Amino acid sequence: MFRNNTSCDSGSNDRIIGDADSSNQFWSGSNGSRCASYTGALDCSFDADGRLVVTSGGDEADL
Repeated sequence: MFRNNTSCDSGSNDRIIGDADSSNQFWSGSNGSRCASYTGALDCSFDADGRLVVTSGGDEADL
């Protein structure tokens, strides 16, 4: 099940297969209102302990 997901500026329309409801906001040619809270580039790396580190605009995401 897909619930409460957000997709911003993916370049082409997202393709959803499976159980997704209206709580999701997927890319369909323009950004939805939730995308305003995300700025900067998305990046990921691994720290020295092997932990995945995800950043958005240089700020670490709380996984």
